[in-house]
Amino acid sequence: MKILSAALLLLSLLLLTACNDPEVTPDAPAAPERISAVGSRSFGPYPNPPDTETLIVNEKFMTDDDVLQIHISPVTRLVWRIDLIIPQVPGDGDHLDSVENFISEKFNLAFSGHQALLPGTRITVEYEYSYGPQAVRCTFTDLADEKIFLAENDSPQAADIRRNRQARRDILLLEDSLRQFQLDTGTYPETLDGLLHDPGIPNWNGPYTDTIPADPWGNAYIYRKNGNSFELFCTKN
Repeated sequence: MKILSAALLLLSLLLLTACNDPEVTPDAPAAPERISAVGSRSFGPYPNPPDTETLIVNEKFMTDDDVLQIHISPVTRLVWRIDLIIPQVPGDGDHLDSVENFISEKFNLAFSGHQALLPGTRITVEYEYSYGPQAVRCTFTDLADEKIFLAENDSPQAADIRRNRQARRDILLLEDSLRQFQLDTGTYPETLDGLLHDPGIPNWNGPYTDTIPADPWGNAYIYRKNGNSFELFCTKN
């Protein structure tokens, strides 16, 4: 709830840069200001960013099933792009036009060739078939922060951040598997291979994981059984 509230607070601020008291029709969404046309540099750093570069939340914009994707740069943690996906656009006719008309009415925007350009901002509307035959994606991109994202994306610092993030995910998954092994057998395995192959311990009910990954630096994760506990960590190159 804290992440969702922060996301909605952030998005409500976007309205200030591009909207001039838009008219609300009787059948309008309860809070259309959650998505808005955005002005230059209006996103800013994401407050209390999660350990991810894409935050996905539910957003009732046109329908109850709409999805919001908030894209965050890996190093400076700036929100550089927000995608609204509408899986099932209401009504008949061209669904891109329907979404453009809806957004235009709410935020006083003019579209040309499925694009609306504001100072410092790119807004595009296109089909998103991975969500269904009628799904539409509307993308709001801060052009200045997009440049920052592109500069960071392939940097050594970003690569190291992503490797550390992957290592944390791997370790959490392996820890869950080890605890399930212990619940079934009353002990921990001598090696991580015991999660995949029966080591001859009563009540083994594995495999407890699909694979034992190498760490993101290409080394094996270090596992040590210590009586009724264990250690699991990785060593960086």
